Amino acid sequence: MSELAVIDYKDGHVLKVLKHTVARGATDAEFALFVEYCKSTRLNPFKKEIWFIKVGDRVQLMTGINGYWSIANNHDAFDGAEGGLIDKDGNWIKSVPGNDFIGAWCRVYRKDRKYPMEGEAMMADYDTGVGLWKHKPRIMIKKVAESIALRKAFAQELNGLYTQEEMPASYAPKHEEIPLPIAKEPIVTEEDDLPWEVKKK
Repeated sequence: MSELAVIDYKDGHVLKVLKHTVARGATDAEFALFVEYCKSTRLNPFKKEIWFIKVGDRVQLMTGINGYWSIANNHDAFDGAEGGLIDKDGNWIKSVPGNDFIGAWCRVYRKDRKYPMEGEAMMADYDTGVGLWKHKPRIMIKKVAESIALRKAFAQELNGLYTQEEMPASYAPKHEEIPLPIAKEPIVTEEDDLPWEVKKK
């Protein structure tokens, strides 16, 4: 697996900035846990690939769908993926016109497994009716299905991490608080959509 993170976690200044911005409100123990997740997944918190979210006393480590795809694409066993929408009759198809769908699906393939891992996400379970769920529901539900399938396919790497599309609005990351200039690589922004099929290059 290639190196995804460029953060020197031995640098005291970097750790201080990380704790007071990306992991604001974390106790020492919670911050140590967050850093270990960043190191083990090789996701870069300064590039918005992983977030520390704390609501009250509850902590959730969360990533964007691009973080999931980064891990998958850098895994030797990844062998592509495909996805689509679920029509009102429950059929898994590539696309539907307008908003005439009830969910989304995704299949993730690994070279070392006979069968693909599948993810199915229903609008009734995830649609909050606000934000992007209101304006871009097909994009949001597809991301949830992709998250489910990818987490199944790469459980060792993704266990315990959830994407923002899967979480309640109260866990939404506050990107504006992240000091982007500290990143040592160009900032990667999340695309609105993904192709129907992702092939390992």
